[in-house]
Amino acid sequence: MIRRTPSLLHYSAEELIAKAEGARKILDLKPPELYMLLRKNPILMIMDTDIAKARLNKLHHVTPLDHQSSRHMVIKYPLVLNLETETIEALMGRLRNLAYTRAMWQQDFDNITSSLLAFFIRDRHDLLLRLEFLALTGECPMWCLREVFKPSNNLFARKNRGYRPWLHMRAVRKQRLLERAKASQRAAGSENPADDSFR
Repeated sequence: MIRRTPSLLHYSAEELIAKAEGARKILDLKPPELYMLLRKNPILMIMDTDIAKARLNKLHHVTPLDHQSSRHMVIKYPLVLNLETETIEALMGRLRNLAYTRAMWQQDFDNITSSLLAFFIRDRHDLLLRLEFLALTGECPMWCLREVFKPSNNLFARKNRGYRPWLHMRAVRKQRLLERAKASQRAAGSENPADDSFR
């Protein structure tokens, strides 16, 4: 735990135990379950218990899960409590927008399990790219969300030969847009030089 979270050394044993007990109470865990939870996310030993509780209680408001399923998701992937509620809400918005491009995905999203949602949040960057690619290209029209999420990156790319070229072109377009934005800023700056005459 200390190797993953060196900042634990800045706290006394009493403080760490108190925070761990707070995590146990808000998630209603038995001691062996608590140990597994803290191994996955040692940050909970130094996170303010009120913050962790507030984030847990808000999960069912910003995800498709009910409160009990949200608790199961946190137990499955406790790192979710390290994310601010606004971050989770924005992430769910992106997932919802992509899922609603296909009827099957929409149904999957509305009935997503705590386990699959935990998996998505963990690998969110790669999985959002997969969904974007499939939504734009229409590839694999019969795949459900689980079939999109579960393959490794290599396996997904092997099943979708156009995926890696698409990723490359997407990165190129993004870089060009960034360069144009910077060029525009420089041009605007040169057209309106700072007037030093009144300094």
